[in-house]
Amino acid sequence: GNIEAPDTRSYNRVIGGLVRKVRTVNEMGYVEDILERMTKLENERSRPDHTTFEVLMKGWQKVAMTSTYDPELDKNSKGSFSMKCVAHRAEILLARMERHYAGGNNMVKPDLAAYRNVLTCWKLCSSWPGAAERSFQFLERMENQNKYSDKTDLAPPQRMYATVIHVCGRTQIEEDKPKALQIAFQCYNNIIANGIFPLSYTYHALLLCIANLIPEGTDERIELSKEVFEAACGQGQVDRSVILGLEKANPSLLLSYVALPEHSAMVSEKQKSSPENAIMSEVD
Repeated sequence: GNIEAPDTRSYNRVIGGLVRKVRTVNEMGYVEDILERMTKLENERSRPDHTTFEVLMKGWQKVAMTSTYDPELDKNSKGSFSMKCVAHRAEILLARMERHYAGGNNMVKPDLAAYRNVLTCWKLCSSWPGAAERSFQFLERMENQNKYSDKTDLAPPQRMYATVIHVCGRTQIEEDKPKALQIAFQCYNNIIANGIFPLSYTYHALLLCIANLIPEGTDERIELSKEVFEAACGQGQVDRSVILGLEKANPSLLLSYVALPEHSAMVSEKQKSSPENAIMSEVD
């Protein structure tokens, strides 16, 4: 008799087993080919589902953990190096997920976790040129989808903005650092504009950005770190992570800091409803 094609669950088990073993971009590419095979079958019982894409995305995250930017590999790329970036491959996978859903496969509706997985890949690929800008563009796409379409469940939470700020703070290419700093504070301003109350982990990320992107001892670093820390104090968001961030960005300010209860106290409801109180000046 006819042998039935494997069902979705069987394919997912195979993908999951292979993902546990992958180490390189090429290996992950071969695993992703299984998705292509599932799609071409045009069989209801074996078409990709949400788990298929989620496991593949976790595979790209795994590869991203050991992926580093090598200028030698990209010296003849003529600006196309981002195509080789693991995070870019994760974005392509998400785009395929979106196309499957738009094509009528309701089992693969992209949720917030799918978009978060892509940003995690960008965080792991922070050493690549343009990573800060690319991650911010991805976040802006989410904002626009939430604003101009029916995808109101894709409003980026504060953690996603903080992830992009961390990508900015890990920028290693010198010529990318000024732009990365601008993007970090644009993320902060977007948090405020969206009516989200900035929490301690956002201030922590901003202070690390300042420590990593602005040369030590410069007026810009001293003044900007002071402004960020004062905002954290004013909003009652000083915790151990903020203190550690300040220690890296402006240790002399930390030495002179006198802790007050209201700096770390629970924020009042009035403050929570007024995130604009936390607005800082623009970064040039």
